[in-house]
Amino acid sequence: MKSKIYPSKDSHAQYYDDLIIRMIFDVLGVENPSYLDIGANHPVELSNTYYFYERGSKGVLVEPTPELTSIIKKVRPDDVLIPKGVAGKSIKGNAILKTSSEHHVLNSFLEENIEHHGIQADGQLQIELVDINDIISEHFITSPDFISMDTEGMELDIFQTFQFDHFNPSLFCIEIPINEEEKQALYDLLKSHNYHLVFEPEQYGNVFFVNKSLAEKLFSMPFIEFLKMHFGLTVDLMESTAESRWLQARYDELEIQKKLSEAEAVAEARWLQARYDELEIQKKLSEADFAAEVSWLQARYDELEIQKKLSEADFAAEVSWLQARCDELKITKEGLSLQIQNREQQISALKEELEGVRETLMYMENSLSWRLTRPIRFIRNLLKR
Repeated sequence: MKSKIYPSKDSHAQYYDDLIIRMIFDVLGVENPSYLDIGANHPVELSNTYYFYERGSKGVLVEPTPELTSIIKKVRPDDVLIPKGVAGKSIKGNAILKTSSEHHVLNSFLEENIEHHGIQADGQLQIELVDINDIISEHFITSPDFISMDTEGMELDIFQTFQFDHFNPSLFCIEIPINEEEKQALYDLLKSHNYHLVFEPEQYGNVFFVNKSLAEKLFSMPFIEFLKMHFGLTVDLMESTAESRWLQARYDELEIQKKLSEAEAVAEARWLQARYDELEIQKKLSEADFAAEVSWLQARYDELEIQKKLSEADFAAEVSWLQARCDELKITKEGLSLQIQNREQQISALKEELEGVRETLMYMENSLSWRLTRPIRFIRNLLKR
């Protein structure tokens, strides 16, 4: 299977989450996955779903903040926009959305969530809440292919109302809850419904859970081999792949870690260094593939240059023919000019003859015989009438 490259410049998400989702759906062979984006926020900046929208996917965006919904309508008109919040087990009906004019990405129905980030809420909105299951029933035939959720602390509350027996998305991309107990409760809930954790960042960001059928495909081979086969270990030559970042972060952690014994830390550090070196070798192989691609593009460019020169030769031939035709028309024009001159000379001669006739008539009118016979001509004309 040919490896694919996922350039990091194509990503709009904060931590390349959209590229990770793209990689996973490539395993399923789903080109344009549908999505439900809860807490969509800005339609492009830090969006987990805009990457798919600009490549033909469609879905539903849930975002209650008016300043953001007006932008979403302009930028993503083909998506369904629900300008409301999503209800949870403990929050239903209507709720107060705490807002920050400086940090709209942290707007939340939970004021403590905003305060956790050291930000003071300076506004509030009365927002209607809708049930997540009603959204899916109304807008999807079965289930969306994936659900992205960033609700600033309400993730567990919403999932406690999710009807897992009716809906089975392939993937959940969920912002990690701040509270450790809520995080563990969320993980336990998803695992109890046969969802498997495939990626979790060290500190903050999004976690990825996949359903059982997709998990079987992902875990049917070692994770790194899975990456190698389907992704070419390349997000800008490995610098942004999930495992590379995890290894580097883990290696740095081991450098300063004091809880493990020195012997254990050294042993694990050596293993990680060896693994990191292995990934560096794979990175160089990816660079070789990249060089081969560049070489092919250069050859194609040269081919197009040849085609361009042939087109220029055809163009020159066309210009030459037009020039010859233009010269031919000039000769024809000169011949017509001579004919016009001859006609003008003939007309001038006729004018001279006509002038002689006029003079003759005037002479006749002035002659005596012409005057004497005028009455006779007049009577003759009357008789003719």
